[in-house]
Amino acid sequence: MPGDRDRRGELRARFGENLKTQREHRGMSQDELAGRMTRRGHGWYQSTVYKTERGEREASFTEANDLADILDCIPDRFLRAPEEVADEWRALQATATLSQEWGKAADATAVLHHARAAAESVLRKSAASPHETVRRACAGLAADLRHYTPDSAALEGADRWRKIRDGE
Repeated sequence: MPGDRDRRGELRARFGENLKTQREHRGMSQDELAGRMTRRGHGWYQSTVYKTERGEREASFTEANDLADILDCIPDRFLRAPEEVADEWRALQATATLSQEWGKAADATAVLHHARAAAESVLRKSAASPHETVRRACAGLAADLRHYTPDSAALEGADRWRKIRDGE
């Protein structure tokens, strides 16, 4: 039936487009994907990947499962609407970036706490020095400790972000 043939062609095209998207998002070449499929017993070549991505070749069930495993996704992702796959990928990438940057901020906060503890130790040991220059330096250090807090760092970061966002 013509309708069935059209539907199969649409599914092959959708599968191929999503396969290409998943492969490219992982920075994998067609040759690399073909090699990994061959190692799983499928005998794929770069041209096999090319034809599958263009919807000219239909993937078997076992091929789809192995492709999903190689590309670290679930097989049904290949049959979703391409815009759904792209939107999901963007959300997953944003989640990964957010988590990574949060980790960097947490690390920087830990370093700041360490630096503050070291500065407080210096104050305890040196603030009552008989030397005027040391007492002045300690007074400046005490002022810096009041200013350079994790809260003030977060506020400064937010202010810098607003300036970047607003193009200042």
